Amino acid sequence: MYNITLTEEELRSLLVLSELGINIWESTNLDEEADCPFLDLQDKLCEAATVNKPSWIELDEEGSIPGEEIIIEATDMLDDYDDVTFWEELVDRMAERDAQKEINPNQHPDKFEALYLKLSEKIEAEVEANGLNNLSFKK
Repeated sequence: MYNITLTEEELRSLLVLSELGINIWESTNLDEEADCPFLDLQDKLCEAATVNKPSWIELDEEGSIPGEEIIIEATDMLDDYDDVTFWEELVDRMAERDAQKEINPNQHPDKFEALYLKLSEKIEAEVEANGLNNLSFKK
């Protein structure tokens, strides 16, 4: 067992992190019978926070839980992360696809990498300027 001393802000940050962990675990776990490993941690953090009764902790019939402020902060963080990773992944995959059409990466890895980087910059500039407005698919 470990004992650590936390400021209220540090405890709050850990609660946000636990909420992020729970959200990610729940969105990626396929086993409906499995227990989320972050729930017990979050319960302990909420219990510890209840001592000072901060506004970001709420009480329900089961005890203390993260308040709406914590949930919103974690959700906003996940939304921002999803947005950034979507665009990064889109640019990466499009550049790799287009580079592979011109150069075999196994035969010419240096040329492939150079073309991939050039295409990545071009595609990134396009999506930054226009989002999905100019993206279309051939039939």
